[in-house]
Amino acid sequence: MAQYSLLKPEDERLRRPSEPWNFQEDSPEILDELIRSMREIIVREKAVGIAASQIGVQKQVFMVQLVDSNRSPTLPRIPLTVFINPTIEKVSRRTGYFVEGCLSVDDLQVRLRRPKWIRVSWQDRNGRSFSNKLSGVFARIFLHEYDHLHGILITDYLDL
Repeated sequence: MAQYSLLKPEDERLRRPSEPWNFQEDSPEILDELIRSMREIIVREKAVGIAASQIGVQKQVFMVQLVDSNRSPTLPRIPLTVFINPTIEKVSRRTGYFVEGCLSVDDLQVRLRRPKWIRVSWQDRNGRSFSNKLSGVFARIFLHEYDHLHGILITDYLDL
């Protein structure tokens, strides 16, 4: 089993756009190992999301999970959801601010403005396609991880 570790902002791999996961060519065993490793990190770090690019794998895979948040007990629970080859189909014109942190950027909190809701589509680990409207914190976490797939870090928003 491969050992993955979190990349830090100076690592150029965080800036590379990720490639789609190809269910015909890419190994299902590698995908299972990647998902297992990402889940271990998200649990260990008590994070709400992680993208494959954050551990040096340039594939369009990320996961979101929000359970018993000590920092924000009023936030809704989000079961572990794996997004493969996600796309954003529509975004709300209404926006809101929220403070975000990032596993790859230690000790930095950035107040970001993001859409209130988004309509997205993705595939699961078996290649099945899904589409759903995400709102509130779920939409925000999705967008944060989606940014990682395109080489965008929260530090990029500091200049805005």
